[in-house]
Amino acid sequence: MENVERVGREKINREKGFLYYIGKDGYVWRTSMQTSKGRKEKVGKEHIQVEYGYVYFLDKEGYAARTKHENILKEEEPNREIKSSLKYFIIGIFLILFPFILEIIANMLGYVVLAVAMFIFPVVGVISMVSGLSGIFSGSLKFITGKKSLGTISRIACTVISIILVLVFTYYIIMWFISLYHT
Repeated sequence: MENVERVGREKINREKGFLYYIGKDGYVWRTSMQTSKGRKEKVGKEHIQVEYGYVYFLDKEGYAARTKHENILKEEEPNREIKSSLKYFIIGIFLILFPFILEIIANMLGYVVLAVAMFIFPVVGVISMVSGLSGIFSGSLKFITGKKSLGTISRIACTVISIILVLVFTYYIIMWFISLYHT
């Protein structure tokens, strides 16, 4: 293997019939390959600082080593959650505006629009916008704080702020289209 980096100084003497690995806790463990009970035991005393994005193992000489994980998901990309949430937000805006645009076009052509379509699209749009905006806020907050997940209070705050902003936005959009339609 190329790009293998030795990270341990303690040599582990291997015995046949055991599988050796570095656990998430940073210690070397072994488990018997003969039994299916899966009992494990700690081997050695050295603690290895385990970092995300690496695969840890014992090299041929018995020292802890690591190599960069090739197929790892790119969690380092902070904009991924924000980008996917932005899609929902934009779809929500379209779903809110679609019935009004449809009614304006239908009235120009002399057709009547079904009231069900006028109700369902904005409701789904509001839900989509709240979901998208909440994701944008929580993704931004994760990026700013550097945390991988948020606490309950932060998630609730993002959701409440999103609901308030979407309802205010929806109200003003509806009022704008009503004023356009009646003038």
